[in-house]
Amino acid sequence: MLLVALGTLVFMAVARRRPWHLRGIPRPFAIATLAWIALSIASLAWSEDRAYTGSELQREIMYGAFAFIVLYAGTRSMQDARIAVFAILSGTLLMGAFEWLRHFAPALPYASKYEAAQGPFSTQIALVAPLLALVAWPLPAGLAARPRTLAALAAGLVIAGLATENRMLWLSLAGGCIVAFAAFQGGPAPDLQRTRMMRVLVGTLAVIALAVAASWEYKAAHYYPQAATPVESLSMDERPRVWSVGWALATERPLRGHGFGREIVGDRIEQALPSNMTVHLRHGHNVFIDSMIQLGAGGLAIFVAMLAALGHAYVRVRHAPLGAPVAITGLALLAAFVVKNLTDDFFFRPSSLTFWALNGMLLALCARSRPPP
Repeated sequence: MLLVALGTLVFMAVARRRPWHLRGIPRPFAIATLAWIALSIASLAWSEDRAYTGSELQREIMYGAFAFIVLYAGTRSMQDARIAVFAILSGTLLMGAFEWLRHFAPALPYASKYEAAQGPFSTQIALVAPLLALVAWPLPAGLAARPRTLAALAAGLVIAGLATENRMLWLSLAGGCIVAFAAFQGGPAPDLQRTRMMRVLVGTLAVIALAVAASWEYKAAHYYPQAATPVESLSMDERPRVWSVGWALATERPLRGHGFGREIVGDRIEQALPSNMTVHLRHGHNVFIDSMIQLGAGGLAIFVAMLAALGHAYVRVRHAPLGAPVAITGLALLAAFVVKNLTDDFFFRPSSLTFWALNGMLLALCARSRPPP
């Protein structure tokens, strides 16, 4: 579908002279992203597994670029954004419904096909939840959804999130909410709206706190029954071990890394971990550790610069006439993405496509908002 959409955009550019306006992409972000892509491709020269790196360049770099360009070039107006936003929200809620169907009716034919996988699906929810700020914002800067629609979408995302059984989802949503609130408070909103938003934030964090408590209790009871308390179950988690192994491998080749691809040293990580572990871990389970494993300290610095450039692009438009909801949404998305990937690495496959697509759409809206000089 990405290729069909890209082909359509190419046809419209050639036959109908509809430009893509790629010059509107913020220059710092473009430079950092191109540097990251160039280093990823260059790592073929020293990769420990060139065949794997080559396949990952196609799946992660090329498809991610397609997702970004399609959503950036295809978003010309708020109506274009409306189509994309409600499509991805509807798709996420449908995936959540399938997850609950699988939970309650595991004997249903093809029930295993409904499984969205805890980590990627919870990351999907963390990335799309900030879109609610854009959905709620009045016209012409936002989509001006009715309160009933907004409440239904928010409740649906919470219910879908509970199906993932993922604890970090709620912490990432809390981080996104706090950053969104800070961006709103730093904007031109009147005092009455600031007070109202404070009540919304407190209520939202209260709901998230309940979800955190419930998910931790459930996780401890079902996955760590030997733990006396949910807090004790944290000490039994496998991540500290894999972080230690991942960091040791990252510092083994600190300058150039082992080659692009999240699982480039997957066999070595598995061999270094205890054989009695209940899960198979094949990467560093932290997006920053994995970045250094793959591309060294330079790659890690470029990756951080790319995220920082994205954040700067959103901060720049927060005072523009049409920029406030885009800034709030983009900054909340980045915060949720970073928090979610502190204990795992979902800059990968469907999650990375969602990340690139949403940021392509939001940067197109940034260009439309035209920040004041």
